[in-house]
Amino acid sequence: MLKNIPRIRDVNEVLHIIKDLGGEFNWIDENTIEIRSNNLNYNKVDMVAWLKNKGLVYVFSSTFI
Repeated sequence: MLKNIPRIRDVNEVLHIIKDLGGEFNWIDENTIEIRSNNLNYNKVDMVAWLKNKGLVYVFSSTFI
């Protein structure tokens, strides 16, 4: 569970990518989110969405290299 998460475009883009990869998320309250990532499939990456978010490039770049 992640707390103090702002509801901004970058966060929504990350959640969209997590969902596309097979993950699930649920907003518990206004700024708290629960993410279930045990079924992620990195072969399903939407590269256009991924590259729009520079933070993801830095966080996940070692996963794909």
